[in-house]
Amino acid sequence: MSLENPDSSTGVVYGLLKGIDGSAISKAKITVTDNLGRQIAHVVGDEQGNFRLVLPTSICTMVISAPGYRPLARHIVGIPGSSRREDIILESSNVINLPEPGIWKIDPEHSSIVATATHLRVSQIKGHFNKFAGQITIGYPGEPSQVDVTIEASSLDTANKQRDAHLHSPDFLSSQEFPFISYKASLIAHLDWNNRFEIQGDLTIRDITRPVALQVHYKGQVDDPWGYQRIGFSAVGEIFRQDFDMKWNQVLDTGEFVVSKSLMVEIDVEAFKVLSKSTPK
Repeated sequence: MSLENPDSSTGVVYGLLKGIDGSAISKAKITVTDNLGRQIAHVVGDEQGNFRLVLPTSICTMVISAPGYRPLARHIVGIPGSSRREDIILESSNVINLPEPGIWKIDPEHSSIVATATHLRVSQIKGHFNKFAGQITIGYPGEPSQVDVTIEASSLDTANKQRDAHLHSPDFLSSQEFPFISYKASLIAHLDWNNRFEIQGDLTIRDITRPVALQVHYKGQVDDPWGYQRIGFSAVGEIFRQDFDMKWNQVLDTGEFVVSKSLMVEIDVEAFKVLSKSTPK
């Protein structure tokens, strides 16, 4: 795999290509370009994952690719007359890219919390909570991640004033007596390789706390135009009203209830990483 014999103007870089689990990656392709993007070298690793490159002394970019693995780009430079080892680890293309550790503040302007109840078994009524705040703490390896959200109960809006007044009464949320709803979680389990998680947390409504699980889909991480890192999640969960002493209902002649016993909660969250800057708009 040598391109040429090293001399005083070139250096040798060799090593082993392997996965995160330590297994060798065979037949990986390695392409080297100069600072103008021109290809100056191309080799294929052997069956055992070994590779060897002869490089000029200027800074080059090495791109490694192999089926089933995420491509990796790395800056590298040959040291004149020298030979050094650099083992390279590639991530499986099935491995999810988790958010960076740190505190991520929920952006309520680009997030939503919606609760849906079934009415008369034939229609669905959606209520939007318009005021909420919270943060997601992504732990470093070996540390727990946490979710902490507070919702203003009085901000529930179903686009019907008479219905909203009933929902804010003691029959349901009793918003004046219990102004806040909260959700706190520290147990986050990865379900599969499709960026899906389950969060086990404690939901508090009317000062009653019950465990509620959320099925979460992580949508990824991006940099916004104002220099902030942002992440996105969607989540769904089911809440049983009687668990929080919201038992009001009416029974029809058919035996059906006017309002479903459970609510489906749908959450879409955009969050930005907390920096030493002012809050983004």
